[in-house]
Amino acid sequence: GARAVMMEMDNKFAEKCGICEYEYCGDELRVDIPVEQGDVIVAGNLRFKVISLPGHTKCSIGFYLEEYSLLLSSETLGVYDGNKAIMPSFLVSFKDSLESIDKIVKLKPERILCPHFGVIEGDAAKYFLENIKSVSVEVAEFISEKLHQNIPEEDIIEAVKCRYRRGYIKDVYPDDAVNLNTSIMIKLVEKEFGIL
Repeated sequence: GARAVMMEMDNKFAEKCGICEYEYCGDELRVDIPVEQGDVIVAGNLRFKVISLPGHTKCSIGFYLEEYSLLLSSETLGVYDGNKAIMPSFLVSFKDSLESIDKIVKLKPERILCPHFGVIEGDAAKYFLENIKSVSVEVAEFISEKLHQNIPEEDIIEAVKCRYRRGYIKDVYPDDAVNLNTSIMIKLVEKEFGIL
């Protein structure tokens, strides 16, 4: 199911960019080496430590290259525009997302490869690490408040997009993906915050 959704979103985004033909490799995704927290993956002379980062998915992971203080991140930490816009993306557990964020903030990587953006470092990395948890909590509370006001889901989605999907995120995080992910986040907040 996830592969079909990824392919559909990929095709829509390619079409939006005017690309009619391209090689889609998503069907080739498979697990060939199962890993868990603390495992080390050696690639040439580089040693990447596996960090479990559940929250976006149950199996979200990151890879830390200590020698370069570089984290290859996952969407559990959110989508970042390299400036001031952070769009959280907790889809399976808000609590786990916050614990994953705490783990990375404690690690203090100087460079972070962010999904949908690229590598950040210096002030951008510092800003991201200092703000990802508070923005995630803010988004969850924002959604909770809207749910308590009995605002329809589609209106909550638009409110979240209006408030948090700005900057470069608008260009690289397509509407379909944001709509789907925010819908899932709303249901997750309902469940974890006990709003029924």
